[in-house]
Amino acid sequence: MSKVYRAILVGTGGIADAHVRAAEATKGRVVITAAVDIDATRVRTFSDKYKIAGAHTDYATALAAEKPDLVFIAAPPSLHLTRLDEYRRHGSRRLGAL
Repeated sequence: MSKVYRAILVGTGGIADAHVRAAEATKGRVVITAAVDIDATRVRTFSDKYKIAGAHTDYATALAAEKPDLVFIAAPPSLHLTRLDEYRRHGSRRLGAL
């Protein structure tokens, strides 16, 4: 059996749906275990809609709690490098972006 990669999704705005579809297209190889957004209501609504177990409002907390293999960044482009740097400090080397 192939490895299943645990992923978190950072940002739950307009492009986030495409990231969920991309994970779903892997037919179980990538599972989004949590979503992260600064808006608590939006992240909980998004997580409920897609049956994503975790909903966080803090990226560092999500990294520590979820220990993802992958991170999908669906946040504004100005935040991509900051998020990537934090993710790499977490010890991971894989990044998903659409």
